[in-house]
Amino acid sequence: FNKDHRVAEVKRLLNSSKPVKIAIVQRPEVSDHEFIEEQERHLHALCSRTMALPVARGMFTLRTSTPIVTEQLPIPRLCLTGKAAMRGTTVELSHIDVPPNMNLWPLFHNGVAAGLRIHPDASNIDSTWIVYNKQQQGEFGIEHSGFLMALGLNGHLKNLAPFSMYEYLVECHEATNVGLLLGLSATHRGTMDVSMTKLLSLHVETLLPPTSIELNVQQNVQVAALMGVGLVYEGTAHRHISHALMSEIGRPPGPEMKNCVDRESYSLAAGLALGLVVLGKGGGADLASIPDTLHYYM
Repeated sequence: FNKDHRVAEVKRLLNSSKPVKIAIVQRPEVSDHEFIEEQERHLHALCSRTMALPVARGMFTLRTSTPIVTEQLPIPRLCLTGKAAMRGTTVELSHIDVPPNMNLWPLFHNGVAAGLRIHPDASNIDSTWIVYNKQQQGEFGIEHSGFLMALGLNGHLKNLAPFSMYEYLVECHEATNVGLLLGLSATHRGTMDVSMTKLLSLHVETLLPPTSIELNVQQNVQVAALMGVGLVYEGTAHRHISHALMSEIGRPPGPEMKNCVDRESYSLAAGLALGLVVLGKGGGADLASIPDTLHYYM
């Protein structure tokens, strides 16, 4: 057993903090400019693997550590540069076209993976420590957003003070709002918590009173809030929430196609949330119309 190095090998494979090796050779007929582009295309292909590593690392290190509350939780760097094997030069994606914000969600998941390392029974995870981690966690706060979601998945966001929650939300940072709403919803899963319902309702138009002021909420935040409603009301078969989510699945685009952007993600989140709310509760009188409506949507 002492010669079994599989765990060490997995740890090495999941290391995303070092530049990847670009081991291609320049052919005689290829100019320097063409070779640079060839190196970058090779790097771009390898980046797909690098950007998937945080998800695997999150599974590998799940609930394996207890943080020291006087120190910030380290988040491994997500390095998307390469190093040429022959010359030792740094290769970056600067001469070829790449999708905008290509690393946004990988950085988010990098923060999630770091947060999932914390054991649910870890003590002293309070607002002060959570906000303390914000100072050094990642590019534009993306990784800290994922870190917040991970804390919620392990039940630690119940210790987040309302004032700290307000300070996060008032920044209107899309990724932070997504991570915080999903994390808080996971923490209050199946509780029908009134304060969480009010918070999520601010981001879901159909749950607001008819006379309320229309709020400008980013699409991804609306999707996260819908999913959050499903988590908070999981397994409750709540009639009003069920019918509200049902209406959101088939919500029309509206005047001037206002709601047509990313309709698939919105409808999918509403469907998943509805499934969570009525989980294992089929056959009830209050839910009798749901199968027919779903069949109509199909």
